[in-house]
Amino acid sequence: MIAGAYLSGTNTRRVRRALGALFKGAVSKDTVSRTWRKVQTDWEAWCQRSLAEEDMVRLILDGTTVRVRLDRKATSISLLVVLGIRRDGQKVLLAVRNMGGESEAAWRSLLDELVSRGLTAPNFVIVDGAAGLEKALSLVWPNALIRASCFHYCEGLEKTRNWCRKPSDM
Repeated sequence: MIAGAYLSGTNTRRVRRALGALFKGAVSKDTVSRTWRKVQTDWEAWCQRSLAEEDMVRLILDGTTVRVRLDRKATSISLLVVLGIRRDGQKVLLAVRNMGGESEAAWRSLLDELVSRGLTAPNFVIVDGAAGLEKALSLVWPNALIRASCFHYCEGLEKTRNWCRKPSDM
């Protein structure tokens, strides 16, 4: 709750009031601050965890835009999301990053980070068709089979007739 409140732009005083009402008692500003620091520490550890033992055979990569409150202003931020699928079919969230957009440099940075954390090349990658993503993939995993997601395929990629290919074929 505290992380969600902070990320939506709420200050410590408002979080303290909301938690006080929820828990029917006073929650100190220090408690809120300590809890937020713990959430931040856990988030940083999750973002840096090793992926060497993960047996990912497929990846789903997509960019999405979310509305948040930053400095008392509502704004949109672009997030890059990487979802892995293990050999047994289990889905694992591997990364969520605010990289300022879906440029080749942003995707390349995120993919390089995943590789440095031990992620091996997947057999198959499902993408949204963003040119920057496909260029980054061709540099990082040139032999991975790439397919546009069904949603994005139906949204216009059918015009290219290149919905399932390797980066080297583009």
